[in-house]
Amino acid sequence: MKRLLLQIIILLPQLLVAQSEFQFEAATGSGYEYNVFNAGEGRVFTTEEGETISAIQSGLFQQLDLRADWEKQMEKHQLNLGAKTRIVYFPTLTGADLLRPDLRLEYAYQISKKSSVAVNSKYMINRTNRIPDETTVLSLPQSYQRGQSDLTFKFQPFRYNKSRVRATVFRKQYQESEDRNLRYNAVQLNLESKQRFKRKGLPSSYLTMGFDFTKRNYTDDRFIVLEEDDEYFEEDDEDYDFEEDWDFEEEEFEINTNYRVWAYHTVKLEYSFAPAKNFRLKPGIQFQQRTDVLDEMFGYRQLRPYIGMTLEENRLTIDLKAEGILRNFSQLKASKGNDELLQHRYLLLDLEFDYQLSDQWAFIVRGIYRQRWRNQAESATSFLPYTNAMLSLGFKYQFSSP
Repeated sequence: MKRLLLQIIILLPQLLVAQSEFQFEAATGSGYEYNVFNAGEGRVFTTEEGETISAIQSGLFQQLDLRADWEKQMEKHQLNLGAKTRIVYFPTLTGADLLRPDLRLEYAYQISKKSSVAVNSKYMINRTNRIPDETTVLSLPQSYQRGQSDLTFKFQPFRYNKSRVRATVFRKQYQESEDRNLRYNAVQLNLESKQRFKRKGLPSSYLTMGFDFTKRNYTDDRFIVLEEDDEYFEEDDEDYDFEEDWDFEEEEFEINTNYRVWAYHTVKLEYSFAPAKNFRLKPGIQFQQRTDVLDEMFGYRQLRPYIGMTLEENRLTIDLKAEGILRNFSQLKASKGNDELLQHRYLLLDLEFDYQLSDQWAFIVRGIYRQRWRNQAESATSFLPYTNAMLSLGFKYQFSSP
């Protein structure tokens, strides 16, 4: 590692004058989204003016996506810089407006013909005034900042195989409020192997196997102001653990808690093949287990089958992906007074339609559909079922410079 860092320092001036490539992409689209806040049927909320309205809010939007990538390569060294941003504007739903800038820096070194190592750092901001999503098991602020760094080792252990090992550390800081500061730190280890199978007269097929382990440590700082006659927390408050001899003479103090510790284990198997020259299918299945380390309340087991389809014909490209999710919680009850555990089922559909008008311009259509069901929905007051859908049409411009 020290030798690699020394080589980077020595060769940095040469990298700056080496062959480089710049790519720019801009896409804009107008569309309509149904149930922007993923609200459940029959739910209402009260506005600042005291008016009660349905929590299912929908509206027209205008979206702008910008992306720029710059790459320099010299012999075994490669440097990549990337920036992108997404802006979504709802004329009638100002709380749904979204700004999401993203920055990326990557350095890669080719160790040999069959192996390479790369260091990658990303920083992203998600800024919006959207209300917390009531369909989730935890109420989390919708605005946040997220940073991560990856160390990736790619290698070819045998013929027609590409494998990688990736270690990641990342931090997510949610928007602070007057009485709360929520964030989490996480570590991740990802292993993936992709095997190519050559077929005479037909496009190759690929078998991908992956394993992922992630551990998140949530920390929640609560800022409490006590009045002289205020009652303190009940003894059975599940989120806090206080010492009996604490001194509460201060009017304002900060409580730092290990809010949640979640561990994820994920296994994926995917097979990609082309029944015809311009048509490819990608069926796969993913199994994930989440362990709630501290109190086991929000642990689950999840099965996620999916299939992706890609059609490329002359200037036309169509991508369609369909997914189903079956999520069984291990401790969380479906409703009060009942021993049946909570179960969520999802249907996810994604459509991308691109028609190349010229070398630089394309007409694009984007569509999504999300639906969630749950057991005992009639008596539920939280983690509710919902339907969300979006359709947009627009244009994309691409430019590249060697």
